[in-house]
Amino acid sequence: MSEMDLKSALRVPETVLKRKRAASFAAALNSKKKRSNKTKSKLETSVKRAEKFVTEFRNKERSTRRAKSVIQGKRADSSKRITIAPADKVLLVIRIRAGKKDEIPSIYAKTLKKFSLNKLFSARLIRHNKDNLKKLKTIEEYVTWGSPNLKLIKDLVHKRGYTRVDKVKRPLSDNTIIEEKLGDCGIICTEDLVHVLASVDENFDRVSEFLCPFQLGAPKKGFTREKKLKNFAKGGEYGSRGEDINELVAQMN
Repeated sequence: MSEMDLKSALRVPETVLKRKRAASFAAALNSKKKRSNKTKSKLETSVKRAEKFVTEFRNKERSTRRAKSVIQGKRADSSKRITIAPADKVLLVIRIRAGKKDEIPSIYAKTLKKFSLNKLFSARLIRHNKDNLKKLKTIEEYVTWGSPNLKLIKDLVHKRGYTRVDKVKRPLSDNTIIEEKLGDCGIICTEDLVHVLASVDENFDRVSEFLCPFQLGAPKKGFTREKKLKNFAKGGEYGSRGEDINELVAQMN
């Protein structure tokens, strides 16, 4: 058989090639469609969760406001001081005063480290309980804290949310990171993180460990040295400031 005859025998008919190309294209298109549907499904799930969590949190906020309103009314009608347990479950703590390690008393340094507040203007969300309040009182000259609203928690997670992957600090720009680390407890997206932090559910500590401290910027109006050395209740900056923490972070976020 001549070389030309051999080439002719080995030549694949054009119709066969067309069928193969069509089949290959269809397979690729189908694969792309499946990936698109999967991504769309995840997005829809994330949106539904976000709507559900916002509704739940708003209902809780309304209940809290009603309770406070009733209590304030009782105070107006009574000469006795009424003391109640805090309705909020979470506190945002911000370090507002720096200081060299050798200048900070060891008891303060240990507590600041425990809360991971190692840098100026770093912030953490912590449980609102007696134990943490006691610790905050020991370092109050270095920090300020208060009750964050849902909007603030969402802003912190979305704008300032970071985690560490292989010791490298990475932003929460991809929900895949969240799903890989926390998917085993049903947390797959940033809205799940917001829900856990706002509601302080059983996964709060896990999420808190997953997140790096939120690093805020210096407030627009700044802190004067005189004010930083005074308690917020006396016109200064440090210590508890309740819901006013939201206004402060708006200047720092």
